[in-house]
Amino acid sequence: MLITFIHSELQALGIEYLSAILKAKGYRTEFVVDPCFQFLNKQGAILKFMMRLRKKIVQSVLDKNPAMVAFSVNARNGPWAQEMAREIKSLSDVPIVFGGIQPTLVPEAFLRDDAVDYVIRGEADLIFTELIKRLEQNLPLDSVDGLVYKNKGRMVSNPLGVPISDLDALPFADKDILPNWFNKKLYRIITSRGCPGQCTYCCAPIINKLYSANTSSIRRRSSGNVIRELEVARERFKIERVFFEDDLFTFEYEWVEQFSLEYKRRINLPCLVHATLNTLTEPMIRLLERMQCVIVEVGVQSLNPVIRSDILKRYYSNDQIREVIKLLRQHGICCLCDNIIGLPKQNEGDLVNMVKFYNELRPGKIEILKLEYYPGAPIVKQAGLCEKKQMALCQGRLIVASQDNRHCIKMMQLIGLSYIMPRMLISFLLKYKLYRWFLPISDVNHFNQLIYYCSAVFRKDRRKILIGLRLDVVHKFRYIMEKVFRNQKCKPDLHKKRRTLLLRG
Repeated sequence: MLITFIHSELQALGIEYLSAILKAKGYRTEFVVDPCFQFLNKQGAILKFMMRLRKKIVQSVLDKNPAMVAFSVNARNGPWAQEMAREIKSLSDVPIVFGGIQPTLVPEAFLRDDAVDYVIRGEADLIFTELIKRLEQNLPLDSVDGLVYKNKGRMVSNPLGVPISDLDALPFADKDILPNWFNKKLYRIITSRGCPGQCTYCCAPIINKLYSANTSSIRRRSSGNVIRELEVARERFKIERVFFEDDLFTFEYEWVEQFSLEYKRRINLPCLVHATLNTLTEPMIRLLERMQCVIVEVGVQSLNPVIRSDILKRYYSNDQIREVIKLLRQHGICCLCDNIIGLPKQNEGDLVNMVKFYNELRPGKIEILKLEYYPGAPIVKQAGLCEKKQMALCQGRLIVASQDNRHCIKMMQLIGLSYIMPRMLISFLLKYKLYRWFLPISDVNHFNQLIYYCSAVFRKDRRKILIGLRLDVVHKFRYIMEKVFRNQKCKPDLHKKRRTLLLRG
């Protein structure tokens, strides 16, 4: 029996875990990426060309006669997933399952669509295999925890069960499901699930509330289990970097201390982690240095103390941010700072202060993200969304905060230029507000990425290249070549030498 996963991106750890579990049960799996996802908002000839490719992808999926098609749905790809499901349903009666953060928060919004047969809420490790088993044996579905389904035209929502507590019991993520030509030198892995944070804009507190007392907010694998997976990956894929995708890798000092010793002795590869400022003490940073950590991504989010504490519920000072960035630099670790724009009560002065702050400290990279609302997140009430936006949010649509400040985009451009401009010039542009004369760029994030890549290449900065290098476009182009045009396999060594040089800096 073949289970097909369709996704909008080239990697998804959740799908890799589900594939590993299904294979252990004797099922076959396939991972299909829609390279057209990034072109949904394009117009004209490009859109028409991509839609033709999409139809060919759908047909290639159905030609293999899958027993079930599954989608991992988030805030960004919800409408895309529904369109793909309708396209498949118009040609076949194959069961379609939706899972992910958006279906977990608003399952009825997706199950209302005739193309969607089942919605899985929460972690699907145990639920998905149980659903397939019961459908195979024609058994009732009322005891499948976390399943939302249709029964004689009526929507049935089963109570949310208990997520798996022993993460060591899960098989290692199935990287074989990814295309053969996919670059696996940067190995993505998680050592834990969950987050204890109470940030008002994040989905983690909502998920914790849904599970209530059924589980702890964070569960962790044993250090030995993680090391064994990395040893297998190094043997099979010759990995060169490790990306720990935990929401909060530095949550538990004792665990990190034990793990860093084993990692240094048995793996000893450069790595990347996520952390919070409150956990990045100097002893913790020393442990990360022992692990050859080259990048730490921290969520600053706002440099306005009032917004940060009263609205976002993140409790640390600007001095603490400054100290952490300096400590990381002293230990040879690059700091990637995440920031959010479009926050309630945010104004031009806050953005100016942000540019001044980063112009002084010059961290490794600055990410500027627009505030995205999750259904049920506390910040939704604080933002005072209009009725139309609240309704769209309940329908699983992506709602991004509007930035009323007309100079916001230009300020983001100035942050991008700080990668190549000296401090004095940035200060001059701020002092006389010359950034207001910038020509606004529609896609400022890609503009900043381009400036960042150029600065990294010219400065030959290994860590910056590692942060900035994204091969998604190359991968998607090669995927089109392989899957759409007569299914001709791309040569795995295409541009291999060039990519290797870039990754090694």
